[in-house]
Amino acid sequence: MDKDIHNRLSSGSPAQEADAGKGREEAGTATKGHPASQHAQQTAANKEPSASFFAKDRRFLDPNWEENSFFQSIKEQYLTYQSNVLQFFEAADAPPADKKKTLFWVKFFLDACSPSNFPFTNPAVLQKTIAQNGENFINGIKNFWTDFIFNPYLVPPLTNTESFELGKNIATTKGSIVFQNDIFQLIQYDPVLKHTHKSPVLLIPSWINKYYLFDLSQDNSFVKFNLAQGRTVFTLSWANPTKEHCDFSMHDYLEAGINTAIDTTYKINKEHLPPDCATKDMTVNVIAMCVGGTFFLAKLAEACAADEPFPVGSVTLLMAPLDFRFLEWINLFISEPFLQNQSVGCLEKKGVLLGEIFTKIFCCLRANDLIWPNYVERYLLGNELPSLDFLYWNHDTPRIPLKMLFECINNFFFKNQFFAQKTDEFGAFLQEGLKKIKNHMFVFGTERDHVVPWESCFSAAQIFPNLKFVLGGAGHIVGCINPPHKHKYYYYENTIKKGQKAEDWRSSANKKQGSWWTTWNTWQQQFDGGEIASYMATSFLEEAPGSFAKQR
Repeated sequence: MDKDIHNRLSSGSPAQEADAGKGREEAGTATKGHPASQHAQQTAANKEPSASFFAKDRRFLDPNWEENSFFQSIKEQYLTYQSNVLQFFEAADAPPADKKKTLFWVKFFLDACSPSNFPFTNPAVLQKTIAQNGENFINGIKNFWTDFIFNPYLVPPLTNTESFELGKNIATTKGSIVFQNDIFQLIQYDPVLKHTHKSPVLLIPSWINKYYLFDLSQDNSFVKFNLAQGRTVFTLSWANPTKEHCDFSMHDYLEAGINTAIDTTYKINKEHLPPDCATKDMTVNVIAMCVGGTFFLAKLAEACAADEPFPVGSVTLLMAPLDFRFLEWINLFISEPFLQNQSVGCLEKKGVLLGEIFTKIFCCLRANDLIWPNYVERYLLGNELPSLDFLYWNHDTPRIPLKMLFECINNFFFKNQFFAQKTDEFGAFLQEGLKKIKNHMFVFGTERDHVVPWESCFSAAQIFPNLKFVLGGAGHIVGCINPPHKHKYYYYENTIKKGQKAEDWRSSANKKQGSWWTTWNTWQQQFDGGEIASYMATSFLEEAPGSFAKQR
């Protein structure tokens, strides 16, 4: 049998001989492994029981799992056992929420026990061990101890973090910090054209990650793309709080954060506008991402409910969760009773949460893409890490004040304040304001987003009258940061009918190849305003990316 295995492994195709997973397709999605036959993919999918409510794994893409009888037998036995165990738990008489949590963690354990995760039952590992006389294991041990020193959570890193330095080869677009308080720094980027549009753009990132997803390498920079369209671009860069800032609340992030950033951007722009500018040219076009979009929408709703002036023109929401019923994953890691038992005093003593905890949570949601393949790549195959800008950004997480975080989880994840039928005073106030919002909106979700399912984003269609929805291909990050010149992925466009369900919208939508940036740019142009001479703020504190983004 050993000789047969050796012969069949040694006679593999060049694809089999390649190292699996040299790069990653996206943060939060599948790794690039061996090309699989259609039959192999279908077999793995058919074995997946209905209990698996997250993305399908890619453990068995190596052709040997199908072509070699030994490995095929191991795979089939494992998948049958996994299916039977999950079906047993699925049939149990238990509350749906408890059943789903149990199924997730049982499957997580079973995934860890996959034969693909062990050296002598993984054909790719055996093949490389034979070819290198076991040197891959020596390299794997070195990799493990290197990772353990810097990453005690024992989750394999996704990229080589030593390959990037802010301001050197990532987040390199020239700009200046034009405002700062304890919550954020405001960056204005240097114009690249002699003339700019009257209405500036303000980018609001998620506070779970740092701002420069909008400004990765120059090839992937959304900031650079907007500057080339003749727009004045500002970006909010959240602080990286310490225990000294543990009393930051959600109110602080809404008022001293988002509201102040919009107001400051508006004032700087107004100083450079001709005195006869129309009101529509004196607004700020906001682009907000993920929970940054949730917070921005909450602030916009508050302003509308109170009939307060708020100088916002067009609104673009990128993967921003609105209806939190679709974000079921929170219940796998935290419960509402636990949250209710945490007093404010207790939270302030605990201070801040390491942002990388969220990164680990998101990896757990897609363990068969983001944990076990990396474990095999790094420690069994002994491969070096890839150097990818968006994975470096994904790794470079800020801390999060626990007080603000728990208020956010309580108000949105558990109370679902935007959509709940029965809500508290704050929720009723928000929902009143949502009904008054008349801004033109561009809402974007991604088809394979495991963090913010696109149906949660599409829920905006139930509320806002002036809305365009676009569904991108790929996942949470790569589906969003998709420059047109790369000619990658696809997106769906369709008109929205009143009361239309998300799946009905997608089933009748037009699928277009390429980047959604082009269709967004066409939509955004109608709100840019006329041209004026390009400008920079008259004073600045330091050069971009700024000290807040560099804080560790």
